[in-house]
Amino acid sequence: MIHSQQEQIQNAEQSAPSEMRAPAVSKKIWLIPAASAVIVAAGLLADYGYQSYINNRVFKLRQNAESMALEGNIKTAKQLISQSLAMRPTLAVLKQDKQLLDDASAIESKVNSAQSLTANHKYPEAITAIEQAKDMLQTRSGPLYTMLLKKTQNQEEAATVSQIKSEMVNKNTMTDLAPLLTKLDAFKGIEATKAKDSITQKMSDVAYSTAAKALKDKDFDKADSTIKEALKYDEQNRKLVSFQQTISSQRKNFEQAEQRSMEQAAEAATLEDIKNRTQAVQVSKISYGVNNVGDFEIRGDVVNKATRPISSIIVTYQILDDQGNTVSQNSTYVYPYYLNVGETGNFDATEYFDPTMKTAKISRVAWSLN
Repeated sequence: MIHSQQEQIQNAEQSAPSEMRAPAVSKKIWLIPAASAVIVAAGLLADYGYQSYINNRVFKLRQNAESMALEGNIKTAKQLISQSLAMRPTLAVLKQDKQLLDDASAIESKVNSAQSLTANHKYPEAITAIEQAKDMLQTRSGPLYTMLLKKTQNQEEAATVSQIKSEMVNKNTMTDLAPLLTKLDAFKGIEATKAKDSITQKMSDVAYSTAAKALKDKDFDKADSTIKEALKYDEQNRKLVSFQQTISSQRKNFEQAEQRSMEQAAEAATLEDIKNRTQAVQVSKISYGVNNVGDFEIRGDVVNKATRPISSIIVTYQILDDQGNTVSQNSTYVYPYYLNVGETGNFDATEYFDPTMKTAKISRVAWSLN
C-alpha cells in the first residue's frame, strides 16, 4: 500500500537561514550582536531538532499504517495516517495515503456487508455485495488490493457454501443435487470440500434408495441406470459398486428363476434346505447413532450360517424412539453380495436425523440361496 521514503517527509522541514549578517556598529559594542547571533542559532537548532522529531514520528506512523493495512486492519491504518496528517497536513504523500485507504475502506465495507448478510441468511444480497467489491477491485492493483481480493474471494466462498448448505436440505433428487455440486467446483477451501462431500453422500444415498426400490419392483434397468449416474460423482463408493453387482446378479437370477420356476416348485424340501431358508443368516453385530455429518447411521455384521453360499441379503431395520415406537423403517443390502459358508458381510444405512430417533433394531433378514 504505502511505499514511502523518509526523505519525502524530511523535505517538509522548514529550511533554516543559510547565513546571518550583523549590522555595522562600533567595535566597542561587538558583544551585543554576537550574543544575539548565538540566541538565534540556538533557536534555529532547536527548531531543526523538533522538525526532525516530527518527521521521524510521521515516518514510523506510516510504517505502522502500512503493516496494519496489509494485515487487514484498515480502520487502524486510517487512524495512524490521520495522526500523521495532523503533524504534516500539507504533505502530499500522506494525502495520497488517505485517499488510498478511503478507497480500500469502501471496498472492505462491501465485503463486511456480505459477511453480515450471510450470517443473516440473506444470500442473494450477500452475493450482490461481493460482486460489487469484485467489480471495484478489477481496476485496482497493489499489495493492499491483493489482500482485499483474497478477503473478497474467501467471503464469496463462505456465502456460496452457506447458501448451498441451506438449499441442500430441501433437495432430494439427483437432478436437484447435481447443480449444487457444480456451483462448488470453483472453490477449494475446507468448508467447500466438506459441503461437496455432504452433497456427494446425499446423492449416493438418494441413488441407493431409488435403485433399491426399483430393484424390489424388478425394474432392473432403472436400478442399474440410477447407480451408474451416482457413480459418475463418486466412482469409488464401495456401497454403490457392490449394489451395482447386486443388481446385475439379481437380474441374471431373476431371468434364470423364471425359466426354472416350475422345476423349483416340484423340489422336495429337506431339513437342511429348511434351515438354509429360515436360519441362514445371523446378525452378529449392530451399532447405531448420529454420524459426523449429523445423520442417523446404522451399521452391522451378518454371518452365513447356512450349509450353502447365500447372496442378495436384505436387512430390514426399524429406528425407534425412547418409548419403543417406530420412527422409521427401511431396508438395506449386505455387502459383499455373495457370502460363502461361515463368511461375514456388512451392512450400513443412513437416515436423515430426527431428534426422536434413539435406538435401532433388525426386524427381518431375507436372502437367496446359491
